[in-house]
Amino acid sequence: MSKKNKRIDLQQSPLDLQQSPLDLQQFNSDNKDLYLKYKKIINKNGINKTNVEDIFNLGLCYETGKGTLINLKESLYYYNQAANKNSDKAQYKLTKFYEYGYDVEINIEEALKWYKLSAENGNKKAQNDCTLPNNNLDIVINKIEINEDTKNKTLLSSYIDKLNNLVKEKDNDNTLLHKTKRYKKYNYNIGVLYYRLKQLEKTFEYFEEAAYLKYPPARKALGYFYNKEKDFLCNEKGISHNDSSEISSIWYKLSKGVENSN
Repeated sequence: MSKKNKRIDLQQSPLDLQQSPLDLQQFNSDNKDLYLKYKKIINKNGINKTNVEDIFNLGLCYETGKGTLINLKESLYYYNQAANKNSDKAQYKLTKFYEYGYDVEINIEEALKWYKLSAENGNKKAQNDCTLPNNNLDIVINKIEINEDTKNKTLLSSYIDKLNNLVKEKDNDNTLLHKTKRYKKYNYNIGVLYYRLKQLEKTFEYFEEAAYLKYPPARKALGYFYNKEKDFLCNEKGISHNDSSEISSIWYKLSKGVENSN
């Protein structure tokens, strides 16, 4: 199987990190005037007649929470508009959206397209990223995979620290921890990251912890895991393929709030 196909297959997983509402909703009110300025200009002139820098800057406001709530969908829209007007900065931003899957499916070909355009338009970061012999696609894909692997390891370390700090905060009291949504979410996110890093034993451990505490995303993830990783469960846990299919179905139903009647 080629690396290209392998990347696409990996994206069939429904597992996504659960972001903290606080992380998503914080914004810097000091920049609210700038956000309103760019928004007003675009509303007045229309997107086609607006200066490309203003369009890019509005996308940046949405991406970083400057003066408004973070909204990656809106950010992607304005970056696309600016990129199509040959903004090298917007084009470089799009490479990262498609490279890492920010509000879109990871798309290596699309990321490479924007890398190339951004570099041709003089973006130094893109030029450095694209300094590869003969535009070797396999080398570029490998580089992106390494970047993603590093990012996942960094995120994993961060969530493990958050989980350990929470355990200390609650004095290692399981009764309190099991009632805390952050505890469930952190376990789930750690499971997702271990899965991305192909550490199935750890994935299973953290998904189970959150799933048995009735966290819906973890229940869905565990259902997916039982369905997708039957060989691992058979070899390491002694669970037959047929049993894995049945258990998968149960966890999927539980994730939707449907209790098993048996």
